[in-house]
Amino acid sequence: LTRWRALYPQGDVGDFRSGHWPRLSAMVQRLEQGAPAEAAISAEGLGPRPFSAPGYPDPPEGAAL
Repeated sequence: LTRWRALYPQGDVGDFRSGHWPRLSAMVQRLEQGAPAEAAISAEGLGPRPFSAPGYPDPPEGAAL
């Protein structure tokens, strides 16, 4: 959900910045390093820091098979 708040509506600047919430920021950084998140990150093309510094997926529809 933090990712969606930061990225959407697309073409507009989202209103969520994890840096304003230090404890939440630390938590999402830990989540990015877990095996389940790493698998989703890879499958969906979410980039290296999809929760703490989100960007749009590449490819846009993800790559899950």
